[in-house]
Amino acid sequence: MPDVLFVVDGSVVSPVRMVSAHKELTRRGLQSAVISYDQMPQVDPKSYKTVIFQRPIMDMHDAFDACRAFGIRTVVDIDDDYSAIPKDHPNWQTYASPQPLSHWTGAIHEADVVTVASLELGRRLAEMNKNIVLVPNGWDDGNPRWWMTNWRQTVNIGFAGTSTHREDVKLCLPAMARVASENKDVKIVIGGDDWVYKRLVKLPESKKMFIPGLPYDDYPFMLCFMDILCVPLLDTNFTRAKSDIKLVDAGARGIPWAASLVEPYRNWPAGGKYANNEQNWYDLLSMLVKDEQLRQCLGEAGHEAALERTFEKISEIWMGILK
Repeated sequence: MPDVLFVVDGSVVSPVRMVSAHKELTRRGLQSAVISYDQMPQVDPKSYKTVIFQRPIMDMHDAFDACRAFGIRTVVDIDDDYSAIPKDHPNWQTYASPQPLSHWTGAIHEADVVTVASLELGRRLAEMNKNIVLVPNGWDDGNPRWWMTNWRQTVNIGFAGTSTHREDVKLCLPAMARVASENKDVKIVIGGDDWVYKRLVKLPESKKMFIPGLPYDDYPFMLCFMDILCVPLLDTNFTRAKSDIKLVDAGARGIPWAASLVEPYRNWPAGGKYANNEQNWYDLLSMLVKDEQLRQCLGEAGHEAALERTFEKISEIWMGILK
């Protein structure tokens, strides 16, 4: 009998949490498969020892009943506190409106194990399920794109995000633009969301660069154009339960991060410095662009920390869950 079936929602998180685990478990000799939710009707869940459901925002009661009837272990993987998503957030309708919210809370209650991306998220969900396991986000140190180089004469301040990060980036974008305008050898690199790039209308084209969103395996290519990664995050009940993945990304690339001093980031051990207002952002970015040695030291320290978050190491947690 195959060991584990991952049922994924196809979001940008799927490669980070589910597909990566599938690949590592397969490398370790387990029989593993990945399917999407719309493929569920064609799959017999009793063919597997464990079924892992990512972000179960649809009615999964029948699937859980079928698994229980055949003694199959069920795992639910949650990476955000959907109950705390603000109504004006782009993902509220998909994840936090009444119907999907009832489905995922029901799945958490029914699961044998619930895996979470952060300690704070686990603390919150422990009220619904006592068997919570922290499976942090990580990176693939076997992906050669993490080691790509891009020669340049500028110091590039970067930001990478999607439309869900537009309110966050407003925390640091004015400071980024100001530092770039005051230093001839500084450029802004925006990855993923051209809405952010268009906010830099006062900067000449020579002072800014846009990189469209990329598939997960190609994402490190985006970071190779950045010397500093800005990681702004609003301090809300929703964001406090998020993961520290952006700091892991910076460390994986070996570049320093400049981040908001908020719950997901405050306990990351090394690799950057914090800012909590616009003047802090300006002072911090000004210091980093002028001090190459500091950037190098922070980048090296962050990389050492990120080596504890490789997919290979995280797969050890999955192996423990699947025993």
